[in-house]
Amino acid sequence: PCPLLLATPVAIIGGINRAARRQVIVRNGSALELLAQVDTVVFDKTGTLTHGRPSVESVETFGTSTADALLQAAATIEIGSGHRRARSVVDEALARRLPLGSATDVVEHAGRGVTGLVDGQRVTVGNRALVASLHPQAAGTLDPRLRSDAGGLRAYVAADALGTGVITFADRMRDDLPAFIQRLNALGLTRTVLLSGDHAENVAPVATALGITEARGDLLPGGKVDAVRALEAEGRRVLMVGDGTNDAPALSAATVGVALAAHGGGISAEAAGVVLLADDVTRVEDAV
Repeated sequence: PCPLLLATPVAIIGGINRAARRQVIVRNGSALELLAQVDTVVFDKTGTLTHGRPSVESVETFGTSTADALLQAAATIEIGSGHRRARSVVDEALARRLPLGSATDVVEHAGRGVTGLVDGQRVTVGNRALVASLHPQAAGTLDPRLRSDAGGLRAYVAADALGTGVITFADRMRDDLPAFIQRLNALGLTRTVLLSGDHAENVAPVATALGITEARGDLLPGGKVDAVRALEAEGRRVLMVGDGTNDAPALSAATVGVALAAHGGGISAEAAGVVLLADDVTRVEDAV
């Protein structure tokens, strides 16, 4: 028993130190041991499998508003948000030299969007369901877009005095991901799942291109937790990989949570057992 009592903590400390040299921070010994048991890997999409730096590709308006006016209103609402797409909206408004005012009564709806008052007018930036529910008068102008929304990253905008519009973003996939997925399979993570808050029609092609076997979209943070727990209820040992605040509950629910902290970390890093300091999702393979 004495050599065993000595060897076990030394092995764990050695593993944690070795991981740290690869910029992989293992927060405790149990996380390191559980990494050896996982058989299922669950990925978030935006910021995890993509670079997470979406830029505004286009601004399309419906009604009388100009693109600049709608973008200006959206940026004023989102200037205080920590979401990556919000920062992209603000950056685009500043690049166009649009003056940003101040917003009041700002409310963030987790996983759905943000609302607030700009010059006394209610402005909403978020997914289709949020905009349609808070701005019923916008439903008529949004309906054609709802039926034709076939892909891409989008934020819908509605403003009482400015009408409605759509901001489209572009985000690049990370390099060499199909080979990375194959290497995880070889390490014993034979079931791969993609869970995303993005539209389901956008998520499925990404999963197919990367060789991920299952994909679900249109998920709120609670939906990701439910999906992880359902896998664990099947007897799967789940490695969850994510980077955003919305991923924190699922990271905490998984057998082992791995957070990419390069975009700031925050609560997602606190919820995870393993934190990747490098902006490189393939370090998950190193951790395992």
